[in-house]
Amino acid sequence: MNKKLKYLPAVAAAFAIGFALNGGVHAQGFEDMPKENHWSYRPIRFCLDKNYLKGMDEVHIAPNASLTRGQMAAIMNRVKGTSEKADISAFKDVKVQDWFYDDIAKAVKAGFISGRSASEMAPNAKITREEAFTILARVLGEKEAKQHLDAFKDGKDVAPWAAKGVNFLVDQKIVNGDNGSLRPKDGITRAEFAQIVFQAFGKEEAPQVQEGVLFGDANVDQQQYPAIAPFVHPPFYNVRVKVTVGKDGKIQSVEDNETIEKGLAPGMKKDFFEKKNAPFFNQLKEQKFYDKVKGLDRAGVEALKVNHGEVDALTGATETGKAFKQAILNAFDKKEGKKFLSEKETLVAEKPMVTKQGVTVHFKNNLPKDFKVKLVSVNAGIYNGENVIDSSKIQWKAAKDGFDLTIAGDLKAGKYMVNIVDESGKYRSPDFESGHGSPRKYPFFVIEKGAKLAYKDGKLTISDNDYANFQQNIEEIVVTPLKGNEPIKDKAMDIEPVGHHGTKGDYQKNPMFLKDGSISEAVTFGRKKAPVFMKGVSYKIEVETYGYGTLEFTYTAKEGIKEGEGKKDGSYTGKAPVGSFGYDFIADVTVKDGKITAIKDNTKPDGESAKRHNAYIDAKMLDKFVGKNAKEVKGMADTVSGATATSKAAQEAILNALK
Repeated sequence: MNKKLKYLPAVAAAFAIGFALNGGVHAQGFEDMPKENHWSYRPIRFCLDKNYLKGMDEVHIAPNASLTRGQMAAIMNRVKGTSEKADISAFKDVKVQDWFYDDIAKAVKAGFISGRSASEMAPNAKITREEAFTILARVLGEKEAKQHLDAFKDGKDVAPWAAKGVNFLVDQKIVNGDNGSLRPKDGITRAEFAQIVFQAFGKEEAPQVQEGVLFGDANVDQQQYPAIAPFVHPPFYNVRVKVTVGKDGKIQSVEDNETIEKGLAPGMKKDFFEKKNAPFFNQLKEQKFYDKVKGLDRAGVEALKVNHGEVDALTGATETGKAFKQAILNAFDKKEGKKFLSEKETLVAEKPMVTKQGVTVHFKNNLPKDFKVKLVSVNAGIYNGENVIDSSKIQWKAAKDGFDLTIAGDLKAGKYMVNIVDESGKYRSPDFESGHGSPRKYPFFVIEKGAKLAYKDGKLTISDNDYANFQQNIEEIVVTPLKGNEPIKDKAMDIEPVGHHGTKGDYQKNPMFLKDGSISEAVTFGRKKAPVFMKGVSYKIEVETYGYGTLEFTYTAKEGIKEGEGKKDGSYTGKAPVGSFGYDFIADVTVKDGKITAIKDNTKPDGESAKRHNAYIDAKMLDKFVGKNAKEVKGMADTVSGATATSKAAQEAILNALK
């Protein structure tokens, strides 16, 4: 075997990871893919075929973007299989939460990379061509070669430390120069590096065409979250596919492979899937999404646009379309989609030990044995990513049956979220939930400091007087109307400062408790932002917190809305699904003195749906709601002939706007 080829798997894997870290998401079709007659088309196509190269974002391959020092450190580590880490705390521009932190530590220890100065690593700086050439030469097992630098106009500009590697690559005909120049001090682009990889390996590698029946799956939510951002979507299910590929490497057919039977996340019930997810899943199948990939090879699937294309315009199922595509790519690559964690698979915190120096928490590791834990960040409070603790104050190490986390300094009362990822890439991170009905299972701990809540004379008081921290640690507020002294339990309203998907709710902008401790009757609940309080009604209010205990008291609303009044003056947006047609009726409703003064249609259907919708709008059917209040709109019968689904959706959208 050619010596260069024996390094191909390592270089290729590193190349893919280096770019994946830069892009952060799987490419969804490339608007800037070079034309077939361009010099970079074949190298980039080769790298796409081998899954070495990924997009900068969903629609851009960015052939002219530059590589960074951090990416090349990652490449070198994976090529050489380095594991030992150096102490890199002296480098002020490399933080523990940075994706490249471990790679820089390993590369420094192995001697592959050094800082630009004693305190600067410059991981995000463009790597120079001579640096990239030197790294690749080392990977290939560089040897002394003939002197070739004099053959180039700028050969004398190559640094002495890079001369050996550059000579070696020129000798191997991997580097040929650019119009007689090496440009050693310039950066190197993605297309240029793809060309070098292709020169080193692509021309001599026998084509590997996959033939036969392949299987793949992918999370419907492909997003693996940024270092400190909240977990936005729970992974409801994995799309599972069966792909038949011909001798030419092109797809002959794609079929569903028991997605509903075997693909649902732990805790997700079939009836919920049928109600919420199946319509999008089935519409993609009915619109023959699988037919769109027939005749395509892997690179063709890679370039297929599903984010802005026909599929999503018709169904709105962007995440579903992405998952269909990714499952097919995973089938080609014989790669499993990221596995779900069960309810109990997480890190479980023991009681924190508080000392004068700080806090130490032991986490029992209940994760799968092959989940390679990496600490990303620790966040104070319920809004993940808003109050990240300085990494220099954190120590994280393996200990007995799990891990010990030590944080220096005096921590406030409340909740602390511990964000981890699986470095092996086999599992999803512990999410907010694995499906409706599952408990939240991301790792966290709570600091108790004896802080207490009280309600007296119409005001909430906090014993430590830290109102801002209290607001950052409210788990839930339950408001239940009273009939006499008895709560009407089926009318209870949950106010959750953090939504069930981990998203920040409206509570932070519109809190129930004001800074002076009084209650704001403008607070709302639920996705539809329904008002909580009605004038003159008494309520039982229960407050649950992290670090501040619980509180229960009775409150009678003074300025809440009157029954049937709806929202106060202003403009509000409401939406509702139009039957099973895969789109929402969207209405902007203007209200004055409790009555509708104007309605603007903002619906954007396609095809036949657009014709049906426009007929409804052209008939000025929205005018019948003008002058009505919420109670009157609710009582209106559907009198529109030939547009039942549209008229019902319009009525529901208007009611949702008024809630």
